[in-house]
This record gives sequence, structure tokens and C-alpha cells, in this order.
Amino acid sequence: MKMIDEYKVAYLIMVHKQPALVRRLIERLQFSGSSFWIQVDAKADITLFIKELQDLKNVFFVENRCNGDWGWFPFVQGNIEGIKAIQKSGYNYDHLVILSGQDYLLCNNMELVNRLAKNKAASFVHWVKVTEDNNAHLTDRVLKYHIKLPLKKKIVYPYATHSLTKKIINKALAVTGAYPLPRVIPGNRALYFGSNWLRFSRKAVHYILKVLQEEPDYPAFFKSTLLAEEHFFQTILLNATEEETGPIINSNFTFCHWKRAPELYPVPLGMSDLDLLLNSGDLLARKFDLTADTQILDYLDQKFA
Repeated sequence: MKMIDEYKVAYLIMVHKQPALVRRLIERLQFSGSSFWIQVDAKADITLFIKELQDLKNVFFVENRCNGDWGWFPFVQGNIEGIKAIQKSGYNYDHLVILSGQDYLLCNNMELVNRLAKNKAASFVHWVKVTEDNNAHLTDRVLKYHIKLPLKKKIVYPYATHSLTKKIINKALAVTGAYPLPRVIPGNRALYFGSNWLRFSRKAVHYILKVLQEEPDYPAFFKSTLLAEEHFFQTILLNATEEETGPIINSNFTFCHWKRAPELYPVPLGMSDLDLLLNSGDLLARKFDLTADTQILDYLDQKFA
């Protein structure tokens, strides 16, 4: 019990909708050592979240908000701004846990807290090393330039195509000199991939902030990549030593239902997924939606009260 009494966790929750679900998640996660920082997507109405959460203790809003369009660097920047806000607050956390506002517990909260507190020095980060041989489509995300255009359009440079238009784009961008090839990750780091829902030890956070301060070319590089949130932090941490970051456990104990057709990925979890959730061995899952299925949340609340 003493271990739990002395343990503290800072939750950074990335949100863009459903303030009532965010409140419900926070209420489930609360214990004596928890505090919460809410990063509200710049496109969302923050007043709805402020109103919904105003009576909860130890809930703070990140001032520097970012436009977290899917796949683009501002989502990572939102993570960074949240981490910096937590550091600036002086809160003496043991773990900094990044969640989405559509996550939910698959266990009693004390089981989650115990898992973290028993591994106070470690980060829980899902990771896979990426090579051209095993994941060429992942290297393309990072080792080609992804340039955002209006109307949800983009340029991928260099294009591997015989299309005349894309050949012209390749030549035009090459002439500018602004997009040198081949692309090399700053520090000549190896590329890693993983879930963007991360649980950092304090030591790992300090190392990440050190890299961001000392190597401004590192975040600048990722601004023209695709899905940087699935590479950015893993590539920092897995290229470092354990002495620099602390231990890294290859798991984030979060269930995501990827074993279905890709067109079903956005479908929220519901009662039809109950057996998968309960048999997963995970402590958290995503994503849930109050407008799609509240019964699943009620069931989890009752089972793990």
C-alpha cells in the first residue's frame, strides 16, 4: 500500500469530441496520485470540455493547442505541448501516460496503478524496428517527403511512378533544392514504429525533452512525414541506451481491434466485442463512443468497480 500512496501519474488526454466520455474516463482513472492534463484539438470547442470537467479535481487544460488532423505532425506537437505543460507545472509524477479521450479501462483502476507503480523506472512503449525488407510501406512514411496541400491533398516526393504529372512534380521539387535525397533521420537513427499511446517514465520524458532541445532538426524532419505519431517517440527512445531512458517494456497494454477489415477500423467498440476485450489481457482499450454504445461502458463499470 505504501508503494501506491507514494506513486503519482500524470495523464495527458488527447481529445476532440465527447466531453461526457472524457469525464467518465477521468472518473474511472482518479486516485490519490493522479492528475490530468487535457489537450483539446484546436478544431474543437474547448468551452464544452471546460464546462463538463470544471468540478473535477486536478484537471488542467493545455494552453498551446494544435490541429490534430489525422496523419500529420501537429498531433505529435500536441503531445509535445502537453508534455511541456506537465513539466512546467512542477508536478512530481512517476509516469506520464498519454491516452485518447476514447480510451477506457478493462480492469479495476488499482490494477492499472499497480502495474505502473511496480515498474516505476520503466516506460511501456509498443515498438517494432522498421527495415526496407520487412516494412517498406512504413519506411516510405518517413523516408519520403509528405507535403500537405489544401482540401486534404498531398504530395509524396519522390513519386515512384511513370505518370507524366508526377514525373514533373519530382523534377520541380528536385530543382528547388529544398527536399534533399536520400532522407536520413537526424542522428542517423534507425526507424521504429509503434502505437502512439505511450506510457513514459520520468527519466524517458527528460531524455525526450533533451533531444527536442538539443536537436531542433529532429522534430523539423518529422514535419514532412506521414503518421509521425507512430514513429516519433519510438525512434527517439529505441536509439538511446537504457542508461539514458530507463527500461522500455514493449507493450502499452491497450487493446485496439485491428483484426478486422480495414474499413471497419473506425467502428467503435461495443458489446459485440466483449469477449475479445475481456480475453485480451489488456488493461485499456480504444476506441469507444457514447453515441454508438453505452452498454459496453456500463458493463465495464459494473464488472471492474
